Amino acid sequence: MGMRKQENSCPNWENKKRWLWFSLNWGKTCPNRVIPHRRGRTMRTHRVFCPDFSSQRVEIDGAEAHHLARVLRARPGQMIELFDGRGSGCQALIREIHKSACVVEPGTALPKAPSPRVSISVAVAPPKGSRQGWLVEKATELGVAGIYPLNVARGQISAESVLLRWRKIALEAARQCRRCDLPRVEARDLPTLTSTVEGKRWLLSPTGRPIAECLHQAFSSVTLIVGPEGGFDAAEISALT
Repeated sequence: MGMRKQENSCPNWENKKRWLWFSLNWGKTCPNRVIPHRRGRTMRTHRVFCPDFSSQRVEIDGAEAHHLARVLRARPGQMIELFDGRGSGCQALIREIHKSACVVEPGTALPKAPSPRVSISVAVAPPKGSRQGWLVEKATELGVAGIYPLNVARGQISAESVLLRWRKIALEAARQCRRCDLPRVEARDLPTLTSTVEGKRWLLSPTGRPIAECLHQAFSSVTLIVGPEGGFDAAEISALT
């Protein structure tokens, strides 16, 4: 005699259905209840990029206003943080939210992060695909002062839109890691790089000296130069060294 297959084989199926219904209808059945936060977790204050918040009332428009009002669903009376991309930030109170702009009232200044002992920049030939965004994101989170995509024989920045995308990624990374200054993102060729970069220049190479052997030197700024996947050609290495 064959075994008859049950319609719902999962023993917890009824519990899962009840939980799904309860989750979708929480606000309807319990309008006055508030879902408590998990123990040990705090609400993070939303951060908004604002180049100038020196006046008593500041109007935020464009992409930042859209992100604040439509994505984060902020409301008047809510506290946020502003940062100017140059190292300063402050708390602010949302006064008004309109369709294309938000009005905020700046308040207490945020403490400034201490300046790094060594200013580090990265000059890099653009990698392929999604690794570009990952590189910009992690470099920003680590606190680099500048990110310079290099135009070299085996790697080119073909359009201004690439730079705009890199700057947008750097802005989002700074927002998430609570950094108040933004790294400079500027395309450079090798002659411009060697003539404008201040401090030391370290060309990273598989055949070079270990970085640990160079750290005993006294310096205040350094630029790490990273080549393309195929490496720099002979003329480029000669120009850099």
